[in-house]
Amino acid sequence: MKPLPEKFVKKGFKHQLYKREGKVAIYKRHQLESIKTLHYEVIIINSHNGIHIEGNYIEPCELYPSGSQWGTFGWTFTGKQLGKAEAKFIELKKQLVESENKRQKKKQKVS
Repeated sequence: MKPLPEKFVKKGFKHQLYKREGKVAIYKRHQLESIKTLHYEVIIINSHNGIHIEGNYIEPCELYPSGSQWGTFGWTFTGKQLGKAEAKFIELKKQLVESENKRQKKKQKVS
């Protein structure tokens, strides 16, 4: 599976991985023209196992949340809010671990 890149440019912003643990990451981003517009984006990384779109096959890869997924899989914090971004990162890691533990317990009960 192709992982999210550590650096990429999208919609006029340069993104650079700041921190990642499992499926939770913080990307530092700023406008291409100015580093004064620094933000931190905390995301839950999604993925797919390969899909066909209009006759083209897209290899399995990780996905950055789309704009419509913001507030569910992605959150933005200003450059002065790194502490809040870090707190959200920790909160999301904990939620994902708890969710996986519940899923495993359900799976064990069914077996």
